[in-house]
Amino acid sequence: MNTALKVVAVFIFLFTVSIPSTHADWKTEATVIEHALKLVKERYLYDIDWTKCQDDILKELSGSSLSGDGDKKNESVCLDRHSEFLTPVELKKKLSHIRGYFVGIGIKIREDNGKVIITKVIDGTPAWYAGVQTGDKILNIRQAGETESYQITNIEIATEKLGGLVGSIVFMTIKRGEDIIGLPAIQRVRIKAKTQTVFFKELKDGIGYARVSEFLKGTADDLEIALRTFRAENLNPRVIIDLRGNLGGKLSEALKMLYYFSANPQDVMLVIKSRDGEDVRTIENPLGISTNSKTGEKVLSAEDRKSPGEFSDFKVAVLIDGYSVSASEIYAGTIKDWGISSGNFFVVGEKSFGKGVGQTLFKLADNSGLILTTFKFLVGNSRMSVQGFGISPNHVVKDTRNPNGPFSYDAQLEMARSLLRDSSE
Repeated sequence: MNTALKVVAVFIFLFTVSIPSTHADWKTEATVIEHALKLVKERYLYDIDWTKCQDDILKELSGSSLSGDGDKKNESVCLDRHSEFLTPVELKKKLSHIRGYFVGIGIKIREDNGKVIITKVIDGTPAWYAGVQTGDKILNIRQAGETESYQITNIEIATEKLGGLVGSIVFMTIKRGEDIIGLPAIQRVRIKAKTQTVFFKELKDGIGYARVSEFLKGTADDLEIALRTFRAENLNPRVIIDLRGNLGGKLSEALKMLYYFSANPQDVMLVIKSRDGEDVRTIENPLGISTNSKTGEKVLSAEDRKSPGEFSDFKVAVLIDGYSVSASEIYAGTIKDWGISSGNFFVVGEKSFGKGVGQTLFKLADNSGLILTTFKFLVGNSRMSVQGFGISPNHVVKDTRNPNGPFSYDAQLEMARSLLRDSSE
């Protein structure tokens, strides 16, 4: 038995002796753990010292440490800080956020001194049809098929009990004023949760400004709307794309955004290095290789394929800071690299975070999830390394904004405006 499988055996042993489960329960748990460890062995980017990993697992479970201090736990030597395990509830929330929808009854809630209050009822949702109103307090929630209700004392319990499968039924008791009301059966549905990630406007000098807060499904489409608006209003289109504080998200959205700005099929956006080898994403091949489910043939992905370089005539300034991470760094780094030859693109602000590795989310048999660092990436034609280095702006400008004040001078934004004005002359 190799060392990796020994670690799996340690996990399984610990579960069987410490968890009062049925045979079927612990067998399922053991299968999940074995699958997770197999993924770590086959897909994790870095080599692991499995002996140290086994020691670390045992010490974490026992609450001890190398120093013998029972109140101090070791940081894991098994995985890097970007990898993590998600419970089924956590996985469901994460997937809903990424995909832009959630399953529920159509309300937003907040907690106030042990009371959970409904702050919004979305029009046309099951809650709206059931007569739920803003300001109602949720007292109890019962699932269909259950005889007892759960008393709702905090937002965590309410969120867990309101969530569920599409089509399932939930019953709520609410307080409205002094009245206690038992609502009729409410069926959960899939609700589109449109998260606005692109905020745009035209500045006084005719320069477009687009703030991209994160990269979610649809972000590239929203930027396209902004760019079309700027083009319609300005014969000499110039745009500032603000990625400050953008912690990343879906890499594919960053690549789609880059696709708008080059018509050269050989321009490199991203180089992905993993245990499977090297995958070069270019304008000609922006979204990688997919496998035909029927034939097994490897083909170029054609998801949302549009004509490249539609906005390549734009002059672009990208704003970044130390909180521009991952997908933001891919976008900013590639724009900076392409600007070397075109002269139309540049980056302003402060050096970015320096996260040049990416993660893959794996769903496990019990509906939990494992996020693993599975690849590192290089950006642009020059294949710049990001990990630990970050992206250095063409023009380094300190952030002068006052986070506590409604109005403050933004030196980075003003530098970008100045550069774009000069480049149009």
